[in-house]
Amino acid sequence: MAALNNPTTTLNLLNLEILGLFLGISDLLILILTSYQSKETY
Repeated sequence: MAALNNPTTTLNLLNLEILGLFLGISDLLILILTSYQSKETY
C-alpha cells in the first residue's frame, strides 16, 4: 500500500510545483503588462 501511495504523493507535489510555476509566470506577465500600460499613458 505504501508503495502505491508514493507515486501519487510525488505526482501531487509535482502538480503543486507546476501550479506555483504557472502562477509565478502569470504574476510576471501581469507585472510586465501593467508597466507597459503605465509607460503607454506616460
